[in-house]
Amino acid sequence: EPVPENDQIRGNSKLSASQIRRKKYTDSPALLNDPSHSPALISGAIPPRMQNFHREKSNSTASLYINSTMSAPVTKEIIQCMGRALHFAIAEHVEDPTPHRLDHVFSEKHKPLDSNCNFNAIPTIGNIEYFLALIFNAEQLSAECGVMAMAYIERLTELTGLKFKLATWRKIVLGALIVASKVWEDQAVWNVDFLSVFPNVNVRDLNRLERQYLTAIQFMVSLKSSVYARYYFELRALSDKDENHFPLDPLDHESQEKLELRSKGIEEEELAKRPKKSQSVC
Repeated sequence: EPVPENDQIRGNSKLSASQIRRKKYTDSPALLNDPSHSPALISGAIPPRMQNFHREKSNSTASLYINSTMSAPVTKEIIQCMGRALHFAIAEHVEDPTPHRLDHVFSEKHKPLDSNCNFNAIPTIGNIEYFLALIFNAEQLSAECGVMAMAYIERLTELTGLKFKLATWRKIVLGALIVASKVWEDQAVWNVDFLSVFPNVNVRDLNRLERQYLTAIQFMVSLKSSVYARYYFELRALSDKDENHFPLDPLDHESQEKLELRSKGIEEEELAKRPKKSQSVC
């Protein structure tokens, strides 16, 4: 029997804004790939008082590493923008002790990537930039993969309710970059150079993380160019550079077609490989 509209409103009034948002997407996952979708992962994570802050120049380990290993300004800039957005997204939920059924997949308390895990302090923007730079450098990822990864991260958090925590953020980001590189760069298996960066990880671990990530986002890797553009402009807004000097351009027509065709094709392939009797983890 249908629930009266007034009862629905009263029921929803008991939910937080994030719960209402998540319910909208779990009820209609396709909305995450709709042109009207607004990437709250980026804009919503940054406190209003910090919306217009500027990055201070520093000689941190992250800055030195990025400057010495990244030859393309476009990659450096997208890493710095991602570092900002992810820092505040992690800080927003760090105090939440609620366990999640996907913790066994993403928590480094179960299997750390390396010996540099820190479960006691919120990672600085520099810490996050360094982590991202290690991955981008080892796999020679393009800046576009960074934009796409932010979309896949948001799909994971919205569809499963999984939150960034000190023990989970690195594997959440790593999984998103694996999926993004598979879609954009046709990079099915990451190479030995990457495995040397994180000595506790092997190819089987990466394949398992990819499969579990895809299952968690309901194999939704299809990405419309208009949705990509939303994430692109939100990330660009975090840069200290104005739009005329930001090194990554929006996708041109050929790249838009590539994105939509490849992402839709990969999604169809992954759905076809899905075990018929499997149940979603979401």
